[in-house]
Amino acid sequence: MNHTFLGHLMEARARQSGPVKIAVMGAGWYGSGTIRDIAKWPGMETRVIFEKNTEKAGDLFVSTGVPREDVVFTEDLQELKEALENNKYIVSSNIDLIGNLSGMDLFFDATGNVLAGTKAALACIANKLHFITASAELDVTIGYTLCQRAKDAGIIYSNADGDQPGCLARLYDEVKMFGLKPVAALNGKGFLRCHQTPDDVREYCVGDLNANKITSFADGTKQGIELAVVSNALDFEPARRGMYGISTRAKTLLADIMKTVNKEGFVDYYFGNKEEGLGMTVCIIARCDDEHLKRDLKYLSMGEGPYYKFYREYHLCYFETARGMAEAILLNKPLIQPNCLKADVITAAKKDLKKGESLGHIGGYNYYGLIDTYETMINGNFLPVGLAEYAVLKDQAAIDTPITYDMVTFPEDNIVLQLRKEQDEVFKINMLSSEK
Repeated sequence: MNHTFLGHLMEARARQSGPVKIAVMGAGWYGSGTIRDIAKWPGMETRVIFEKNTEKAGDLFVSTGVPREDVVFTEDLQELKEALENNKYIVSSNIDLIGNLSGMDLFFDATGNVLAGTKAALACIANKLHFITASAELDVTIGYTLCQRAKDAGIIYSNADGDQPGCLARLYDEVKMFGLKPVAALNGKGFLRCHQTPDDVREYCVGDLNANKITSFADGTKQGIELAVVSNALDFEPARRGMYGISTRAKTLLADIMKTVNKEGFVDYYFGNKEEGLGMTVCIIARCDDEHLKRDLKYLSMGEGPYYKFYREYHLCYFETARGMAEAILLNKPLIQPNCLKADVITAAKKDLKKGESLGHIGGYNYYGLIDTYETMINGNFLPVGLAEYAVLKDQAAIDTPITYDMVTFPEDNIVLQLRKEQDEVFKINMLSSEK
């Protein structure tokens, strides 16, 4: 039994109108963990799982207490409708069925697959179904456009709770509530080498964790993507291309960061001392100009000011995700969504690349990502890292070279490319308007 405030509200809602019904796409480490956690909440239940490995998804339902005879495996629209009408639990690998989900309250994308996430988001928008994603890759690439469409449809588009962007958004809101002005959002990092490949991280790929995902953590791409998501939500910018990534300690973090960056309204990261718990932290730096508050913050051992650090020594991924879902349903509140276009991530060659070479997936062998401002992306014609997997090189590229649109071709068009082009055009129009 969940006796939290949100838990009580969810129980009350379930008594009045039935349990919240959730559809989840992706049953990897994050998705399966979220599904198991949802099962512990009162008044919430996963009813549909979209997953390539349908047997695994069926077993996941059973592991949460669903009778196996109540699980329907289908790739067919009519069978889906019948299963929904009969209140069954559904497993499918056919994401084209997402637009036909009826009776669902929320859709959760746990894939990290930009194309699949885009198709799912558009289907949810058309179906007026709240959409939450754990895919920072989707959010940073075309999240702004999807969010605007969701707002027009009267539904929520939000990034998930539990990963760094969501945790930073919560901390940001908390600090603002104190009456302080947040001026920086930071992630703690224990390790980063931009030329890491899947071969270098095999030993860390336990359970459902895959090598590409782990590599994206190690080579800094994920770091840049997540902080670009934060930039576009909080109206911050990267301190510089790739950020500073200074080494620091808990006692000197605040001074080290502000001395290095020397401005306000930025995102960055730092390497922390693991013994001090800085490796997995999220941190907000805020300024206080109120002398009364500064006096009391000093009394509370927060320092002299005017800058103060507020950080959490952990983020727990799927352990926290259901809370954001509950807030979306009960309070109609998105946790973190792109409200502007401040940052994106440039694609840079991880090694010397040959003409005709496909760039492949994020966290692979061919490229890493470097955060920069969205304006720089547009002016430099740089290839966003979220589009790199669809691109093929037209000429060779030397190691560490930032890759531009002029250097690649896209053999096949898709909805992600189309929406990104639309998003860039909106940015250019807004940029021209602001210059007049």
